[in-house]
Amino acid sequence: MRFHASPARVAAATAATGLAVAALALTSPGTADAAGQHRPSKHRSWATATPSPSTSTPAAPSATPTTAAPSAASPTAAATTTAPAPTPTPTTPLPAQSPFASPTPTATPTSSAPATSAAPTPTGAATGSAPTWQDDFTSASVPLGGWTGCSADGPLQTSHCTGLPAAVDAKWWAYPSGWKDTSKNGTYNPAKTLSIADGQLNIHLNRDSTGTWVAAPTPKLPQNTTYGTYEVTWKATCATGYKVAWLLWPDSYTWPRDGEIDFPEGDLCGNIGAFMHRQGATAGSDQDAYKAGVPVAGAWHVSRIEWQPNDLKFYLDGKLVGHSTSRVPNTPMHWVLQSETSLGGTTAAVGSSADIAIDSVRFWKSGS
Repeated sequence: MRFHASPARVAAATAATGLAVAALALTSPGTADAAGQHRPSKHRSWATATPSPSTSTPAAPSATPTTAAPSAASPTAAATTTAPAPTPTPTTPLPAQSPFASPTPTATPTSSAPATSAAPTPTGAATGSAPTWQDDFTSASVPLGGWTGCSADGPLQTSHCTGLPAAVDAKWWAYPSGWKDTSKNGTYNPAKTLSIADGQLNIHLNRDSTGTWVAAPTPKLPQNTTYGTYEVTWKATCATGYKVAWLLWPDSYTWPRDGEIDFPEGDLCGNIGAFMHRQGATAGSDQDAYKAGVPVAGAWHVSRIEWQPNDLKFYLDGKLVGHSTSRVPNTPMHWVLQSETSLGGTTAAVGSSADIAIDSVRFWKSGS
């Protein structure tokens, strides 16, 4: 199973299986929607996240799935307090170090956002066990400009970014320079966007006079991974025109049939959402959508996906924000921390930038 493939190989595989996804022969992995739009992942604005069969304009997603209500642990809206005002958009040159201080494990946050010092208590097999894969970004530093030479084809586990220190390259890959993002307004360029310093991975989304630069760092998890627990400790700044869409994407690249899991997802100046594209879907709108009720920017968060057979839970700062039990994706997937330009609204201005600091990334294989 190929975790990512060149456009030519994906197109050939598609033709062999008779799937009508010829639009895959593009500059980055993904599928095409009905209009032929390249999709390295599913994305949508909140206004179109949850479809309504009776109208041509989808209804806004609610706190519960658009299908029949799941189990008793129904999703609830998280965060009843207000996060601090967003950090002003940076206008200084690209940072060489992370703009954030790491979260203090024992101190109570001074903001009114939910405390993120302790990871949410898992409900699955990961309780009390060591992660199968983890990174706290203390093994080596990577300056901005150093994340170079990312290969564009081959299995994820054997793909490399030749500019990285060996300890980082062993755990990470990234979409190569030149691939376009979902909106086509941004271009992936790890050298212009990714760095590691002070025990954090920093994603520096930015627009200069030559382009808008985005990033998709990809953990090298065990191959053919189906089910597990995925957790990130992170913080973002607000800047118009940028978003996060961190996702589990099917190894088959057969979308929407093999589903997709997205969390967190949202514009950096908007709120956090969670989405599950259902197994066997025939359209991108065939999904469960949840609102966390918490701003993307301004506070440290711990986001957690617990994916098990016929059971998918989304947690933010230890609180359940979504629970799906019907048509949960059941094929191998890989994890991408896709950070890119917004699909709608105002585009990023020249000179604008936003930073997403990641303090730790952890994965527990199902049953570990």
